[in-house]
Amino acid sequence: MKKIFFKIILIFILLILIITNYNYATDYTNATDKSIGDIIGGADDFINKANTENTITQGATQKAIDLLYNAFLAIGLIATVIVGVILGIQFMTASADGKAEVKEKLIPYTVGCVVVFGAFGIWKLVMILLQGF
Repeated sequence: MKKIFFKIILIFILLILIITNYNYATDYTNATDKSIGDIIGGADDFINKANTENTITQGATQKAIDLLYNAFLAIGLIATVIVGVILGIQFMTASADGKAEVKEKLIPYTVGCVVVFGAFGIWKLVMILLQGF
């Protein structure tokens, strides 16, 4: 069964690679010679398009990052509180064997909390350091 599943996945990946390469090939064959051969002209077009009014400002980017940070932090806090409350209730209502199982669950819970809040701390530290540049 594993061999059949592996073969199906392999065929699926190969089909995706063939389709994506085919699309790129058709795009280049339909393109004009200027877009393929004129690398400097393409770079100039790219720079000129970047100088339009549709550019992203640094303030807007900072607001989006702050919003994303706060949303993920809130989700992380809510998840840790809910899991902590569930583990606490299980610990209070369990027998001696159940309490041992809950204590075993506390180790991954604690490691998860350290990883989640450590990641948020590192993210905030990096953002503060990058604001100086």
